[in-house]
Amino acid sequence: MSEDTQESKISRKLNSAKEQLSSAMIHHAHKNRDYSQQETRFNITFSGDYLIEQETAIANVSALMKQGKETTRRLLQKGMILKNFDNKSAAERFLKLTRTAGIDCRIDIEQLGEEIDAGLLEKAAHKLDELSVPQIHVPRPSQMTTRQRISYGLPVLMVIAIALYFLLAPPVIEGNSFASYSQSVEKVLKHADDTKRASLKKAIDLLTGAGFEYHKKNTSGANEEVASGMVYSQIKGMNAKQIMATAEEYLEKKRRWFREAISEAETNIALINREIGEVEKQNSVLQDFTISENRYEWRTGGEPNALLKFTNNSPHVISRVFFEGKLYDGDTLLASNPFSYGVAVGLQPGRYTYVTLFSRDNDNPWAIEAAKDRNIRFEVDIAYAEDTRGEQIGIDIRPLLKKKADEQQRKKRLEEQLRAIHL
Repeated sequence: MSEDTQESKISRKLNSAKEQLSSAMIHHAHKNRDYSQQETRFNITFSGDYLIEQETAIANVSALMKQGKETTRRLLQKGMILKNFDNKSAAERFLKLTRTAGIDCRIDIEQLGEEIDAGLLEKAAHKLDELSVPQIHVPRPSQMTTRQRISYGLPVLMVIAIALYFLLAPPVIEGNSFASYSQSVEKVLKHADDTKRASLKKAIDLLTGAGFEYHKKNTSGANEEVASGMVYSQIKGMNAKQIMATAEEYLEKKRRWFREAISEAETNIALINREIGEVEKQNSVLQDFTISENRYEWRTGGEPNALLKFTNNSPHVISRVFFEGKLYDGDTLLASNPFSYGVAVGLQPGRYTYVTLFSRDNDNPWAIEAAKDRNIRFEVDIAYAEDTRGEQIGIDIRPLLKKKADEQQRKKRLEEQLRAIHL
């Protein structure tokens, strides 16, 4: 091969590499234009996700925005702008209020006016395009010294490396219709590592799921580009790594809300325990009453029968006693029911009476099939009592116990939901 032929071939390759590189730089510049000098508006945009139960969140947002629930319900569609502000601090304050209300929003920055600067990258691309590749006089390889080979080879390798960076970059999500976006998603998934593909698919579904089916079925033609853009807005232009990071950030927001709710439940339980402790101190007067000989029996062919002996060791004449009875089969609670017993003439101090619970009523709360022909334990607590003057002795602690049990159940549900939040 002659030197002229070698020279012509290298020049053509360098020209081709230069054109590809400048085109790629212009493409990236257009995707990352700088609008920082333009007038800016901060839009509060609904992401489509609810942080709490949907109806509760709608009611909260309705109160926040001072409008009807139905109007709010129509407004809460993914990608809808709830409100806009001229400064960032006001937008951030309103964003916190929406999260407290139970919906997930984001701040979208909208640039108003004409484009100011095409960006340094685009300018550099145009400068590169204007350059002409010099005539390179390359001696035959057999005539080159090691130093010459390095001098000629390094620039070529640098150009090739830069071109490969743009050409072999990981695929990103892009498109202008549901079909093109779906193809782009498949390409990103196919390019992902096998061990991470399932998590990536879950992340994409998480960030595009809200409103996907609705928009896909109810849009066509020119509107499809807008609708598909709204559905894929959170992941447009992202590669697999960026999608995973965005999904984790979104999930962490949800985890943070659940952790705060669990902390609130724990605080409520602590306050209730404090109230229970105060009531238990005041209920020391109930220790003057004793329950003994308590038993339960239900044999085949008979009726459920419960019996207890109540002794009044207080200085009061008791007219009525309020109990809470529980049936246990071993450690398993079968039933818990309130009942009361009255003494018409009053139960004098130091006296006792037998209380019998016996009923042929089909609605008898003590008629538990699981208790028939079993060795059942019958436990009874005294809630409070009344004397013949109508004065209450002791405070009914059962409402507080129920409130505590409800809060503990709520905390348990929140913890289960928190554990389920992962990719």
